[in-house]
Amino acid sequence: MRILRFGALTLLLSLCSSAGLALADDGAVALLPFQGAQSAKVRQRVQKGLASADVDLVPLKRVTAVVKKTKGYAKQAAKLDAGTLVRTRVRRVEGRWVGDTDVRNAKGQRVQKFRSTSSSLTRLSNRIVAGLMKSGRMPVGGAAGAAAAAPRAEPETQAPIQPRLVVRPFSGAQAGKIRGAAVRGLRPEPVELLPNKQFAAKAKSMGVNLKSDGGHVAPASALAVSGLIDGDVLYEDRVWSAYV
Repeated sequence: MRILRFGALTLLLSLCSSAGLALADDGAVALLPFQGAQSAKVRQRVQKGLASADVDLVPLKRVTAVVKKTKGYAKQAAKLDAGTLVRTRVRRVEGRWVGDTDVRNAKGQRVQKFRSTSSSLTRLSNRIVAGLMKSGRMPVGGAAGAAAAAPRAEPETQAPIQPRLVVRPFSGAQAGKIRGAAVRGLRPEPVELLPNKQFAAKAKSMGVNLKSDGGHVAPASALAVSGLIDGDVLYEDRVWSAYV
């Protein structure tokens, strides 16, 4: 008997359709020390992913030093000149990594909370980055910020009416067939499917490595992509499982 579990896919679609973004406060983003198993590694990867998107960040070493000496979110934010504080608790649940992320403003008030899951730490980190970018509280600086502020004669990609998704390559046994089934299952849904070839070509034209931490952020933003779907296919004890 073959069983395909796509519960996480439904969750991802619901996240893509969620609305309401908060505005970022003045000041940089500070990633407070993450909690749980492999939390330090995830924190570093999230920092790198946000940095690749030109988010204004407080260096991790400075954040760690201030947190050790200062109690209270508001006081920590003031000493770090941070407008947004982020903390994630990482857990391992039934073979999958789960990250619960809190986003707080400069007053220490929680303004958003979201959960990310994946079978690998790299994808978990990437999904946390995507969730933070979607929050609207990540101040973009540098060249990317200047480009965003400059007027453009014509946008490169029109904003989609429905959530725009990309089904990335799956890994594991029969991955191609399972990916094809996922694509066919999404076609009747109220979403727009962007071909993976177009997404990969955009990343290549931007000089981005999609296998790197946060490498998906820039091409996804350029193509107005709301979500990326990938998965691991396993065959154990005569049962097929697809972890998306």
